[in-house]
Amino acid sequence: MLWQKALTGKTTQIVSNLLEVNEHKGHCVTMDNFYNNLAMARYLKYRGFDCLGTVRLTRKNIPEDVKKMKKNCENGRIIAHHSGDVMVLA
Repeated sequence: MLWQKALTGKTTQIVSNLLEVNEHKGHCVTMDNFYNNLAMARYLKYRGFDCLGTVRLTRKNIPEDVKKMKKNCENGRIIAHHSGDVMVLA
């Protein structure tokens, strides 16, 4: 599974250890782009958490049109991608 790869980094271990006692209680985890990635989002969903936060465009599995989107794009323009239970908005 994709989320299993999320367990190898030190930052993901930190998040995992902090949340261990709160599994499957309906909490939403908010993270900045240092900790967040798509594999981590899937892993947290598997453990009963929702996940919200920014993500670095250089992370694996970020859709190409999201990577190419300029920081100062037109007002009101939204790009959304779904993959199972994970959604990326830009």
